[in-house]
Amino acid sequence: MKKTKQENPKIIIDNKEYVIDELSDKAKTLVNHIADLKRKLSSYNFNIEQLKVGLAGFENLLKQELEEN
Repeated sequence: MKKTKQENPKIIIDNKEYVIDELSDKAKTLVNHIADLKRKLSSYNFNIEQLKVGLAGFENLLKQELEEN
């Protein structure tokens, strides 16, 4: 699904273009759910990257501590 930014926003699904304002209320709700889930996935992936770096940092600190003692 691809969303384009225009005066009349459209989405493209399976190579077919749809004007969002012309969709049923249910379809509009589904489009909003999909957009929200994509934003959340992007945010979660960003958080996962941060967590992995943080974990690696603490693992390195532990290794350093163990080597010193």
